[in-house]
Amino acid sequence: MAKGRALQATGCLTEALPLFQQLHTHYSISPNDKKTNGLALGRHLQLIGGTDNMRAALKIFTQLRTVIAGGVEDTPCDDKDIEITL
Repeated sequence: MAKGRALQATGCLTEALPLFQQLHTHYSISPNDKKTNGLALGRHLQLIGGTDNMRAALKIFTQLRTVIAGGVEDTPCDDKDIEITL
């Protein structure tokens, strides 16, 4: 995560993307890790921009929200970070 954030700060967005994707895919075991890594990847995709990246970010945020809301889609959850990001 630290290396990805450092690459973000220096403007190396395409180099940081695989790091965030790997964290999200392979190292999201606990619910807190899923939230942290999902938000990081989604926000990174937003930074990169483009229609496909924005849709992917929205999908990640919506999935996080659905899990936190107990599996009910399109229902606000009690997690402030996820709601503000959406």
